[in-house]
Amino acid sequence: MAKPLVTIACATYNQEKYIAQAIEGFLIQRTTFDVEILIHDDASTDNTPNIIREYQKRDERIKVIFQNENQYSQGIKPFVDILSQQAKGKYIAICEGDDYWTDPLKLQKQVDFLETHPEYGMVHTDHEIYSEHQNEFVKRKFDAPEFNDNPTFEEILLKNPVSTLTVLVDLSLMNNVISDFPKNNTWKLGDFPMWLGIAHYSKIKYLTDNTAVYRVLNNSLSNQLDFSKKIAMFNSVFEVKTWFMENYGCSDVIRKKVEENYFREKLRLAFVFREPVTAFEAKQELRTTKAFNFLDALFVFGSRNKINQFIVKVYLKLFV
Repeated sequence: MAKPLVTIACATYNQEKYIAQAIEGFLIQRTTFDVEILIHDDASTDNTPNIIREYQKRDERIKVIFQNENQYSQGIKPFVDILSQQAKGKYIAICEGDDYWTDPLKLQKQVDFLETHPEYGMVHTDHEIYSEHQNEFVKRKFDAPEFNDNPTFEEILLKNPVSTLTVLVDLSLMNNVISDFPKNNTWKLGDFPMWLGIAHYSKIKYLTDNTAVYRVLNNSLSNQLDFSKKIAMFNSVFEVKTWFMENYGCSDVIRKKVEENYFREKLRLAFVFREPVTAFEAKQELRTTKAFNFLDALFVFGSRNKINQFIVKVYLKLFV
């Protein structure tokens, strides 16, 4: 096969129910250029490897890295540390094994844009969300539509509009960004730091085409109900933002907004989980920035117990 223009990078682990649909989404792509499909299986213990092998027999474009030991549990990020380093394409597209593409022209549209707009290093698109728990497509809740068209570095610091499964990015740019990261960092997420770095070095384009489906799994929902996991991820996002603000720079106004947003969202999280100690910490942090207000005080009050929480919810419904 000739040198591919695009590498499709797929990380998977114990996704026997979903991996076939992900691979089918890759195979339906209609392009005028060569594509390689690079799959990393992180020592799955279910039938995922066998399903991948069957597809590999059918299509020579599929290349697979089968791990004998789980890499993620050792602090190795499959995409950042493995897939992006072994990809051969000029561009790389990302889709984890439990998500899937629906538009057969996804890659063609994105490559056509990047090839004719060299000032852009990345393009992402619209997508749908499917809830496994509800067994239906659900409304998106985390969009930042005002930032979707050409989101800048500072805008992404405030609100991330990029959905990983829709991305196509210049591989050399991405690897340059990854090389900036602190060695042996403990960041719990691999994609968000890349979007910040890419937005620092180049422009990012949003296409309104709906090209993919992000699947919300039941185990993802259970993690959302675990305060310790939720707050750990939440704190890691702020750690990433802080590193980028200190090393890439940003305006004082944006820095203040990022910090206030973090403290306030931490308070809201403490309210939801009724964690008064965390709520008090957030209260003190907001006071240091002189941003503490009446609504914040309500959330501190509501974090103490179930009755207080109920009173605050009623007040918010009636008056806010």
